[in-house]
Amino acid sequence: MNSICHSLLLLLALSHAQPLTLVELEARSECQPGWIELPGYGCYLFDLNWSLDWLQAARNCQKLGGHLVEIETQDEQNGLTSIARIIGEDFWIGLTDIGHDGNYRWMYSGNEVSYTNWAANEPDGGIPQSCVMMFSGYGYDFGWTDIKCTEWSAHPLCEANYYQGRKMY
Repeated sequence: MNSICHSLLLLLALSHAQPLTLVELEARSECQPGWIELPGYGCYLFDLNWSLDWLQAARNCQKLGGHLVEIETQDEQNGLTSIARIIGEDFWIGLTDIGHDGNYRWMYSGNEVSYTNWAANEPDGGIPQSCVMMFSGYGYDFGWTDIKCTEWSAHPLCEANYYQGRKMY
């Protein structure tokens, strides 16, 4: 495990964000190096190397063997928010209404969104605000906001299945 990932896990443990889960993360991670495992959900990369527009972020995740995250439950959101709070940056997620205004779908799977974590007064439906990020701004607390896909730069939040050797499965 690289030192940044180890430091992040240590910070999470110190913040009392489910320390038993973190012991599992360190003991049996099946993720690529640098990715963080949320047991039962998969592997995640908070890619701080780049601040990109939404499409560039999606392409970046694909190059790294994953896709922009599809958050499907409150538990998954809570785990990701715990990490994002420590980092304190905005992150793109894989939700969009491109091609079907107002009807949000996950870009990778094509599934309609069932769980949401919209911030207050979001989505505000501004045209053309078709992409979604976890926003760190005051009062948002990493709630979701719709925003123009090319108007804002944020970090990719990538998701991948578990890793075994050199292949994702």
